[in-house]
Amino acid sequence: MRKILVSWLFAVVLLLPLSGHALTADEIMKNYVDQFKVRDETNVATMTLVNTSGKERRRSITLMTKEYGGSLHKILIRFTAPENIRGAGLLIVENSGRSDDEWLFLPELKRIKKISTSERSHSFMGSEFSYEDLHSEVMKDYRYALKGSEPCGAHECFVIEAVPVSSRKLAETGYGKRVLWIRKDIFFRVKVDFYDRKGQLLKTETDEGLTDIGGGKYRMNKITMHNNKTGQETLLESTSRVIDSGIPATKFTTTYLKQGA
Repeated sequence: MRKILVSWLFAVVLLLPLSGHALTADEIMKNYVDQFKVRDETNVATMTLVNTSGKERRRSITLMTKEYGGSLHKILIRFTAPENIRGAGLLIVENSGRSDDEWLFLPELKRIKKISTSERSHSFMGSEFSYEDLHSEVMKDYRYALKGSEPCGAHECFVIEAVPVSSRKLAETGYGKRVLWIRKDIFFRVKVDFYDRKGQLLKTETDEGLTDIGGGKYRMNKITMHNNKTGQETLLESTSRVIDSGIPATKFTTTYLKQGA
């Protein structure tokens, strides 16, 4: 009996390091990135631009994403209202080993404009989101560090610092670093601070209204991007979402982008 007890205690001791394993920053971010592993997704949303006087301009958009090549994505954002920007759109094609491709279509110009890497830090259609902000998280482009944990509302969050690993990525993003708050219970982002190259706080994104879409995956139904330097902000509020509907690959082409529909 004593031998059995000693053997059992020894086994428990061996298991303790495994059960008490502290997650690294990369492991936390991998869990977060895995939230977006779906074949495709369609999100209908309202974009509201708010100036410092509180005046609002509302736009309606449809955002579609499709996974390809394992972990890469193609992203199409189409404006459906108001009439003066209806049909405008942005197509993003992520690439492995080189910069992503981006094209902007403006109906009044009747042409497609290629977005250069130096323009990715610019404002997207007058909003507080940059072109870069619309891309998915690509872990190889950043060095992550776990800075600790702290309360985030009624939950606890990991605090992760993300710094571009290359001068190319720094130039593309315009951000010297980002600080992300990731909920410990579901590994989903609820806040991001964006810092410029001088280390000054530039923007703060808050993600609210988390919805369980099944399979341990979540989505935010409201994103607020606040510009800490100008006081302006942009709200992106989801009105409907469809997962894995089988979006045709032909919708993620410059030909379809130019159709404006």
